[in-house]
Amino acid sequence: MKGIKISFKCSELSYQILTEQEGIIPAPYLARAKWVQIETAQAMADEDIKDYVLEAHSIIAKKLTKKLQKEIGFVAA
Repeated sequence: MKGIKISFKCSELSYQILTEQEGIIPAPYLARAKWVQIETAQAMADEDIKDYVLEAHSIIAKKLTKKLQKEIGFVAA
């Protein structure tokens, strides 16, 4: 993950916890919407990143119309 920065939306609690960790900052321009940015590969394990990205997809998909949710195959848990 050298030189790659990853940003994702998270819950308010996750946002507070993650932004206190070294290598993770509030995402530029999106922090007010609770997005974080991973700046270093050592900040988080790949599996954890995958879990957070899947959760981010769910958070965003829940805000879509039912029609759009159906189109993307989203099933609310």
